[in-house]
Amino acid sequence: MGFGCEMKDYFSFIYKVSLDNNMIEHEYLHVFVGNYGGQPVPNIEEAEDWRWISSEELGKDISQNPNDYTPWFLLSMPKVMEHLNSKKI
Repeated sequence: MGFGCEMKDYFSFIYKVSLDNNMIEHEYLHVFVGNYGGQPVPNIEEAEDWRWISSEELGKDISQNPNDYTPWFLLSMPKVMEHLNSKKI
């Protein structure tokens, strides 16, 4: 996204989700978290679409548009949000 920041390996998990067309995602994922206070300058060759929004806006959008997000993102966000709200990140 055109910036650097210190990242922490926050947690990992395994998930298995059935998708359309008889496809299955069965993956082991690491979630890294970092803080950045500036404005991103994304490389359009790396990201087709993006938004820079607050965690509150993200939570609202997930509630209103869950199909816009990948299954793994929806599974990981409650734990990330819990720690954002408790200031552990």
